[in-house]
Amino acid sequence: MSPKIATEHFLSYTEGTPGGLYCIAQGGYPIPTFNLQVGSRIIWDAKTAVRVTRLGNVTGMKVLYHTTFYWVANFVATPQNDGEVVRCSVSISGKHVSQIERNISVLYAPLIRCDDYEPTAYLNDKNVFITCHIKSKPALNELYWVVDDLGTKVHETKPHDVFWVLIEVR
Repeated sequence: MSPKIATEHFLSYTEGTPGGLYCIAQGGYPIPTFNLQVGSRIIWDAKTAVRVTRLGNVTGMKVLYHTTFYWVANFVATPQNDGEVVRCSVSISGKHVSQIERNISVLYAPLIRCDDYEPTAYLNDKNVFITCHIKSKPALNELYWVVDDLGTKVHETKPHDVFWVLIEVR
């Protein structure tokens, strides 16, 4: 008998926080073989498989129900995992392969990357342009530059002294 795959929709993670990543196969005999993949990477570490067999009643006969649980208890998602596909494939020797895919959503702190040039400014220069790219999930709710050792913040909507910021959101 070929396995039928059931999965839960708990594929939302927070960066750096361990979470479960699992697959459940209902049916299948002998015990199915699992392949759990995130993106192009096969997950081998700390995986556990547990087989549960239950005796059920159907009018006039007894039926065995097999369920196999397969999981990674401490999957730690990174921002690079956001949007990747998790694929659980289950097979039984001599039978077809059943598989299911789900997308991963990862909440992560802002990643800031500034262009690879050294901005220079001389005394009394009026304009200095620094281009930075910021990616985060959820989206930023505040963006500012700190312009001195006192921690003075310059927001786009709140210029400070001679400092002001032009921010383009793309």
